[in-house]
Amino acid sequence: MEVTYPPFESYDSNNNIVGLDPEFATLIAEHLQAKPQLIDTKFTSLILGIGKKYDAVISGMYVTPERQKQADAIPYALSGASIIALKGGAVQPKTEDELCGVKVGLQAGTTWVTSLKKHSDEWCLKNGKPAITIQEFPTRRKPRRRCCRRTSAPSLRLPRRRRSSSTRAAAAWG
Repeated sequence: MEVTYPPFESYDSNNNIVGLDPEFATLIAEHLQAKPQLIDTKFTSLILGIGKKYDAVISGMYVTPERQKQADAIPYALSGASIIALKGGAVQPKTEDELCGVKVGLQAGTTWVTSLKKHSDEWCLKNGKPAITIQEFPTRRKPRRRCCRRTSAPSLRLPRRRRSSSTRAAAAWG
């Protein structure tokens, strides 16, 4: 998991990983009589690590046909997206159609990057409007630490001795 997506996963004030996904990972591990190892990993590396670094990925991630070509997915939560604009600013978009000509910041590697690029090409430009300018941003990988204090990193990793083939291939996204 990339621990930057509350309420699914985030760090609390004591640098503990908290949220829906860590709780869900703990419940799955208990059912498997295993101990979860939560590893804070860059979003763009989550799927690439399945079967190599991780037994499973439990993180707020949309299930898409492209991702299903790489890993099995089990949807376990429904969520949506929001457009957030500066209060009182000149730009107050309510729908993606109103993003034409607007600079938009998105988390790198998310489905929204591809989706808005496609919308820009297929709707904005075809309707004579300016393209959506998309800027991708990486997220902060590690929590802020107090001076000289080391923290353990947090994706679900099950002990090899308890792993089954079905657990090894499993990946869950919201």
